[in-house]
Amino acid sequence: MKKVLTTCQEKCVLICGKDYIICYYIVFWRTINATDCKERYSKSGKQALNFYRTRMSITSDTYYVDVEALAGLLGFYIQNVSLGEDAEIMGFTSFDPTVLDLSDQCGYLVTVAVDANTIVLNESIKDSCFGRYRFTLAHEVAHLILDMVYHLNYKVRYRSNPRVIKNMNNNTFDYEEYIANRLASYLLIPDHALRIEFREYFDRSRVHIISPFDNTGDYSKFCKLADYFGVSHEALSIRLQQTGMLRKYYSYQHQHKLDIFPVA
Repeated sequence: MKKVLTTCQEKCVLICGKDYIICYYIVFWRTINATDCKERYSKSGKQALNFYRTRMSITSDTYYVDVEALAGLLGFYIQNVSLGEDAEIMGFTSFDPTVLDLSDQCGYLVTVAVDANTIVLNESIKDSCFGRYRFTLAHEVAHLILDMVYHLNYKVRYRSNPRVIKNMNNNTFDYEEYIANRLASYLLIPDHALRIEFREYFDRSRVHIISPFDNTGDYSKFCKLADYFGVSHEALSIRLQQTGMLRKYYSYQHQHKLDIFPVA
């Protein structure tokens, strides 16, 4: 005789099978880690930016973050490799010397020898979208910071092309990549600087809609603000939504949203 199940989770297993309970626990895990995630990236981001400002002798409340300089201050080198704009790998960080075979956008293997403490970037994205290049670099720097603060003992960490992953129907959720993305956005667009510059550009603390089709004056200011921080429009729009300064954003077309990170 089967055991009578009383908990919600056990009943879900009876109804939908084991996959449902796995999904249940993943959703529950994401919920309880939402606060932890924000605390981790905001605390680490503040520490990193204070370090950067001190070493770069920055006294202003608002500033453009030179991510390459920040990587250097943390003791890491930057190495570029050409894989093509549509390659799966946009960048990775190697904490130990290694030799890797990477696939370019045509599927050909490119052998890359990497020293320890090196960030390798697909330089093809630099020409197509400088904001995406900066975000990829900031993402890798975020891994460095998280490794230093939380002793994660990384060997190699990759940042994949979200468009390629989506086409592969890979819907897996990587919590560490999520935190690295959030920290990367924090490094490129610091909270305090964003609020000051936003009010400077818009003369108010919040905007309802940013769109090239409605109130083009606000859209022009929005574009200038993105240029100021050196990020894509999509990255800035989501950062503004996360901080409550923007409700909706519309672009000209569906672009490669490679700078977008999940909104908690």
